[in-house]
Amino acid sequence: MKMTHCRSPSDPGPPKGFTKTEASGSTYNDAEKQFFIWLHSVGVKFLGLSDSQKARMLDTLISLCGSKEMLYLSDLLPSLLYRDFLRLLPTEISVRILMMLDEKSLLNCCLVSKYWNHLINSFREVWIHMAKRVGARILAEPYVPIHKYKSLFIQSTYLVQQMKNKSAFELMTLEGHRGRVMAITYNKDIVATGSDDHTVRFWDIENGDCTKVIHTHSVSALQFDDIYVYTASFDNTAACWDIDTGQLMCRYVGHISAVFSLDARRDVNILVTGSADKTVKIWQVDTGVLLSSLSDWHNDWITHVKILSCAPNPLHLPDVGIMLDRTLQIVSVDRHGCCFWTVKSDDHVDVSVTHTADWCMNVPLSTECNGVSVCTWNKKDKSQSLSTYNTETVDGKCIPRHMSSWILPLDLPVKQTVLGIGQKFAIFMVDEGYSRAVVIDIHTCRIMCTIPVPPFRPTQNGASATLGCSDWLDGFTEDNRKGLFLALCLKDNNVMLLKWKDEIG
Repeated sequence: MKMTHCRSPSDPGPPKGFTKTEASGSTYNDAEKQFFIWLHSVGVKFLGLSDSQKARMLDTLISLCGSKEMLYLSDLLPSLLYRDFLRLLPTEISVRILMMLDEKSLLNCCLVSKYWNHLINSFREVWIHMAKRVGARILAEPYVPIHKYKSLFIQSTYLVQQMKNKSAFELMTLEGHRGRVMAITYNKDIVATGSDDHTVRFWDIENGDCTKVIHTHSVSALQFDDIYVYTASFDNTAACWDIDTGQLMCRYVGHISAVFSLDARRDVNILVTGSADKTVKIWQVDTGVLLSSLSDWHNDWITHVKILSCAPNPLHLPDVGIMLDRTLQIVSVDRHGCCFWTVKSDDHVDVSVTHTADWCMNVPLSTECNGVSVCTWNKKDKSQSLSTYNTETVDGKCIPRHMSSWILPLDLPVKQTVLGIGQKFAIFMVDEGYSRAVVIDIHTCRIMCTIPVPPFRPTQNGASATLGCSDWLDGFTEDNRKGLFLALCLKDNNVMLLKWKDEIG
């Protein structure tokens, strides 16, 4: 006879199977009725005992049991002591609980029982959430099977683990410079480096060969396209060089201190430079003519400049007698502030300031060409944050619009080089105690992985490190882990490349 156990704090109630109706009928004989009455009275007395008395009574009863009774107890106890809450809870609550587990715990839950495995693998929401959490980019196609999301989750989890121990990458060291390598940049499978040895070298990332050497000046920052390489220099100038011939095409003279940043747009014939003299200057690329000098707003070295847009609008500069057929929108950053400039007709300039922080650095967003992100450190609150801005033109003026902000993890050292930010990840270069790249999930504000690298040469303008292909910053896919991951200027005057392995596993 199978008994269902039901206990009450004060009264066990009548034994199951013994009701008043049955007591008045002929279901049980007199002996059975007397047994149920006795059992009920024992139950009432048992509830009145102390804990120690209850335990002693159970010990006595168990000692009197034979093998059949002990077998019955062994079958009964698991159902009393353990509850399968996933079976008992409503489905929507079970889903929420599973979504709160970490990656390892969720996979372990799949091994608990066939029921749990079937249940977990039936929840699309769980695997979508977990795939997002470990950095996978969610598939846009409709009706994606659940096993696809589970596969994305497992692959991304494994990838992050391999990034931590660098087994996801191939390491390559480039040797050739004879002085400090201060600037590095990447474009179309080519890495360009600039050094104090007054050369710019171009490297093929496939085999590490130096394909071109151009004799220049000392280089603090550089940029290149299909035809020209543009260099900023500690000699207070910037310059444009022909890549094929190595010939100096134009030199831009006007700053009175080192030039730390530049941005060139050959399609609109504009070069913008930022300097330690706290000014931003706008030049014609082909002639080297100074079109405008922006000053009086920065209080420190200008470490970053970027052309945001060039809107058609005839602009006459009478002092140089040149027609500039664009209204320029520019962003410039020093270590304490970020300025958005609009250069309009007759040298009229508008400026908007978004930050006056204890420290800041900006990088372009990887997925929005007209946006910038600003990494700031607030000494009073002891907090470091990333803020993203888009821009719009209002009455002909460039106005920054705040899009989002994230407080960075407290265990991330402050004032580090920001290499890139996407919809999912941001990557920083850290040089405190030992050199490493740190990948952060910007939505959960947790460090996803730390990648150790050889000692690199940190610079205030961040020009000594460059990110390779940045599509993975929006989330991992099967196709965006190819080519260059990271390139660094090392302290031993060499260059390090980290490339994604063709086969990760």
